[in-house]
Amino acid sequence: MIKDSVSFRRAAAGAGRSAAVLALAAALTVPAGPLGLAGPAQAAPVVKNTDVNGDGYNDLAVGVPTFPGYLGTQHTGLAGVLYGGPGGFTGHQTFRPKPGCATGTISGAPRPCTGWGLGLAASDVDADGRTDLVFAGSHDVEARSWTPAGITTIERRIGGTRLSGGLIVGQADDQAGVDLLGVRGSGWSVGIGGWYNRTAEYAINQIPGSTVAFRSQDHGDVDGDGKLETALLGSRFSSATGERGYLWLIEDPQRSPLTVTELGSPATCTPPTLTATACPQLDSEVAVGDVNGDGRPDVVMATPGTGALQVWYGSASGLSARPNFSATGLSWLHPATEHSRNLAVGDVNGDGAAEIAVGNPHAAVSGQDKAGTVALIPGSPTGPVISGVRIISQDGIASPGAPAPAADPIGEQSFAGDNFGEAVSILDVTGDGKAEVIIGTPGKYEGRGMLAVLHGTADVSATIAQVVRGLDVSMGTPGGRFGAHLLR
Repeated sequence: MIKDSVSFRRAAAGAGRSAAVLALAAALTVPAGPLGLAGPAQAAPVVKNTDVNGDGYNDLAVGVPTFPGYLGTQHTGLAGVLYGGPGGFTGHQTFRPKPGCATGTISGAPRPCTGWGLGLAASDVDADGRTDLVFAGSHDVEARSWTPAGITTIERRIGGTRLSGGLIVGQADDQAGVDLLGVRGSGWSVGIGGWYNRTAEYAINQIPGSTVAFRSQDHGDVDGDGKLETALLGSRFSSATGERGYLWLIEDPQRSPLTVTELGSPATCTPPTLTATACPQLDSEVAVGDVNGDGRPDVVMATPGTGALQVWYGSASGLSARPNFSATGLSWLHPATEHSRNLAVGDVNGDGAAEIAVGNPHAAVSGQDKAGTVALIPGSPTGPVISGVRIISQDGIASPGAPAPAADPIGEQSFAGDNFGEAVSILDVTGDGKAEVIIGTPGKYEGRGMLAVLHGTADVSATIAQVVRGLDVSMGTPGGRFGAHLLR
């Protein structure tokens, strides 16, 4: 039996708080627990299954694409897994390119494997009932499966244009079978490409229109037809207007020409247009999750620079042209780092309606520039509950505008450049039906990075956070920025 042990630090709350060390061993193959194995599509509420080691608890994939290679090599990048358990994360596994790993040639010389961890996904790739880890580098995609015999590589694909966005793994086209896709492109040409139905042939379909750049994407079955739809934020550039934002919904990316539904564009940003409440900007982020608890994923767009939040509810007929929910003027949002994954959706309190977490890594805290905060917005059958928002920082949790934090469960201090909230994930790793809020802090500890894990509960202020440093899990290196790339 393969085992992996690791020490994690948990923060203790209250006066005279001290850090305790949690040292637990995680077996890769143990009897199924509360989560169970991957199976047919779930009824309401929507439940994520990222349990790669089959112990019944969701696991978190982490990417460190700038991690240095082995001594004497220039190979870079790392994909890792933090194993979930009843008390939080309990162990880890890492995967790095071996010396000699190559993804083709450049000018006749081998092109080294680089950027492992740029893309992360969890899906049953080979239809054996096990959830597999899928990760991508700059020019390759690999899937690994946890079996009683150990961890094996079940898929490795090389080629295609450089990965620009997250992975899309599942059935995305009209043919049954798992597709291994990603948002790919170079410069101002972006498309969805990869390997459909695990075939050897690489295919890419470009986004219609010239000078298109990628910003953010997420995916889910928003209409319940068994196929994944992709919500993609991008931009177009023209000499007359400069670079401007767009939100597109893409169905069956293999179909040519690519069918794209425009949910937001510069036209929706100009009053008195009725759809002015959906105005994508260059700092907008998109995520997919069941905010109203009806059993279908919804599309969420947050635009910190303009203080806006919109939601399109999933339905059997697809998405409406205009958002079903819109709020603007949210002064507690702040402009975010471009291309960060600072928006996540998941059910933190276990009521079936997902919460929305928006990271603000450039927010100043206690006078510390770019220390970072995360806004956590409750979900409900009628949509986001803006009045219930809580602002989370390393110095405490409070309502917007409150004179002082009501609680401080993390037990860390905010420092300039921590970038708390540059990446966020909401995932139930303890198996209790309430998802943890996992907050990446890649600037912490001289760029070695850190995660703050707030346990799922009706009141996150009442939790005691688990703190995971990059150094604790063999993923911390100066400037590596552990916590910047998280599976969500």
